[in-house]
Amino acid sequence: MIIYLKSSKEEAIALKTIQQLGSYHGKVLVLLGIVAVILLGFGSGNIRRIHHYYIKNNFSLCMKYLKEDLKRFLVSWFILAGILFIGGEKILKVFFQKTSPTEVKMLQIGCFGVIFVVIAIYLYRLLILMKKEM
Repeated sequence: MIIYLKSSKEEAIALKTIQQLGSYHGKVLVLLGIVAVILLGFGSGNIRRIHHYYIKNNFSLCMKYLKEDLKRFLVSWFILAGILFIGGEKILKVFFQKTSPTEVKMLQIGCFGVIFVVIAIYLYRLLILMKKEM
């Protein structure tokens, strides 16, 4: 956020700062949320299998399916991050009709954090399923 705010001119008034923050939260975070939902849809195919084998105390198969899901998350993320890096400006223009170079840069920087959010959501969901069986 500091990089985003410092990119504006020094004579920026408080209203412009609020508009920039709103622009970031309104545009970039919506697109990053869409990317996170897409990643969760692609990668969480084995969560029921992991739960099934956890109940049967077969932890080697649990780890196998967990690694498979994490690998699927990473591959999907690399593809989507590449699309955001190459076509970030065009994507923002398609959804919001206008964009600034700073918003494009923040979208590109923000796509790195998406993978951590997605993996955290996935592992949290998995822990909740495992807690129910204890």
